[in-house]
Amino acid sequence: MKRTMKCLSLLIFVTIFSAAVPSRAMETAVIQPGFFAAESEQNFFQAREYTARGALKNLQTMYNQGKIFALPENVTVEIAVFDSRTMTCLIGIPQSGIYYWTDIEAVKPGYRNRKVSFQADSAEQRYTLQQNFFRIKYFLKGEHAVPAADTNKNGIPDFVEDVALQLRVAHYVFCELSGFRSPFKSARYPNLAYVDVFIYNRSTLENQDGLVLSSTFRLNGLAVSSSRFAGDPVNPAARSLLICLASDFDPKKSLTPTHEYFHLIQNSMSQLKNRWYFEGMARWSEDSLGNRKQDTLSRSDLITMMENPAEQAELFAMSYNAAQKLWIPLANLCPDTSVSLPTDNPILNLKYSDGTRVMQDRIFMGARLMSAVLDGLAAIENVPFTAHNYGRWTEENRRDEKNNLYILRAIRQAMDKVCPHM
Repeated sequence: MKRTMKCLSLLIFVTIFSAAVPSRAMETAVIQPGFFAAESEQNFFQAREYTARGALKNLQTMYNQGKIFALPENVTVEIAVFDSRTMTCLIGIPQSGIYYWTDIEAVKPGYRNRKVSFQADSAEQRYTLQQNFFRIKYFLKGEHAVPAADTNKNGIPDFVEDVALQLRVAHYVFCELSGFRSPFKSARYPNLAYVDVFIYNRSTLENQDGLVLSSTFRLNGLAVSSSRFAGDPVNPAARSLLICLASDFDPKKSLTPTHEYFHLIQNSMSQLKNRWYFEGMARWSEDSLGNRKQDTLSRSDLITMMENPAEQAELFAMSYNAAQKLWIPLANLCPDTSVSLPTDNPILNLKYSDGTRVMQDRIFMGARLMSAVLDGLAAIENVPFTAHNYGRWTEENRRDEKNNLYILRAIRQAMDKVCPHM
């Protein structure tokens, strides 16, 4: 699914707590960042003591033993027991019968958010392919198994190697060739160490090809993340960004990994996520590796679209299809803002497992213009935040229709700055 949602719910290990739980309707709360939970109240108090002493090694041991685990942030839970004396609470996953102990400060009572289902990982062994800072997490057996084909007989499925290759090339084209700010250089994601890519079956991803998270998660330390694996840096501040992909799409034919990685770039630059911008621009980004689209509009037609109320309303109601209406014609407006690879660049010779070239075109139209748009969004996002009293960024206000005109302003400013005469 080419939209952000909390796929960390697929990764976390949960245990059933056997205490009697009130049958009354429970108040909902939203998990705050940076907290852990425990399978029993005793384990929670032990972990709290280690935290107070700064005994990270002891905390790590408890994590390795499955006695504590990380809480994903911004997930809705139900409060079963709220003990202000000990500053603890027993929280439950709605309609699941699963309960665990955490700190009162981990929840914000009364704040309602959409519910997210939890499920434990498959009992099958998970494998990891790491290339640069990309780590592909996959299964060979069970419901989440990737296709078994292994053309080069190196023990790593073609699917996994093809996903990793596409992501590496996408990062090069976006961040090294085109000038988009890398998520690893973003102030929003300090201490980012990896992009973890988890492969699950399609039904787990609500029948979509892929999705991303907009928040990072700690790898170890106090908030031991469920995305921590052997070999992670021994650094309590280290964090990871997550992408989830379906196990049955074809990375040789689909640019879903590229699309999802571009979402991470968008997220690293701006909080705004109105779908006509967020999904439309990400669909345009697929041209970085695919064949160029030829949709064109004159500068005056583009300006009319962005100024005419009826045209605006049509645009604002769009999602992926905004690429054809706005983003691709905008990219084609300014050839001087394109980037191209020299014909002897070895990236052009990289091939998927079936011999298909990863780069279908060496010219990426409008790349510098789109980079300027993201720079503009980063500079302007605090205006709607302040003007409309958002208070804190949420998934709802990131997509609020009140953001639309500010996004258009950033586009116009980028046009005037980067290609004023086309």
